[in-house]
Amino acid sequence: WDTKFGGGVKVHMGKFKKNKKYIKEAKKNQSIKDNGGLRGFVFISNNNFPKSFPKKYKSLVTNSRVKISFMTTTQLHSIYQHFRSYENLINNNSKAKNIFIGSMVKILFKIENGKKCILVENQVLNNQFSENIAEYKKLRAGRKLKIDN
Repeated sequence: WDTKFGGGVKVHMGKFKKNKKYIKEAKKNQSIKDNGGLRGFVFISNNNFPKSFPKKYKSLVTNSRVKISFMTTTQLHSIYQHFRSYENLINNNSKAKNIFIGSMVKILFKIENGKKCILVENQVLNNQFSENIAEYKKLRAGRKLKIDN
């Protein structure tokens, strides 16, 4: 892990070469390889990222299957809150777990329209949460939900 904290309004990401090295090293890491290989790399900041982020950082994942995403701590907290709201269902029902995990894969790992480097948008998260909730409700369908053993 590499973390930086800044109280100002400017985002401090560290040197471009250092971030490139992190991705290169993560691709070689045996534990990551044993779990299917590196598919995503997420930058998280308490400030919004500059609009130039995707253009600058996409070169780090050229010719690879890795997707780089940037999200704010507020967005990460929204994901946490969504999980906590449905934690019992997600942890105890395999279909609900697949819905939640699938939504995270879609946002953080799946490359859509060739975009390997993105700024996660609030609307994308909100739409995904709405889709998840609709699917959770279908699982319940007015009856007591069976919990997997």
